[in-house]
Amino acid sequence: LDPARFRDAWTFKDSMDIMMDTLRASKPKDPDNPVQVAGDPEYAAANERMKTGIPLTRCVIEDIRTICGSSGAPFTLEAEK
Repeated sequence: LDPARFRDAWTFKDSMDIMMDTLRASKPKDPDNPVQVAGDPEYAAANERMKTGIPLTRCVIEDIRTICGSSGAPFTLEAEK
């Protein structure tokens, strides 16, 4: 459904922002785990990846090394120290 068919898109967005903020501000069942709304874990993961990079397992790194070797592309990943 297109919310703009029922009301102004900016009014809808403002209402959603208020609802999300209200949900996030509610008392969590577990104080160590704040209330989150859809997308919060994904936004947090994306922010973390922007800061620290994307973690790769040793198997994935070796697969990339193999593909680079067979295609003639340089393998430029460095192991974390």
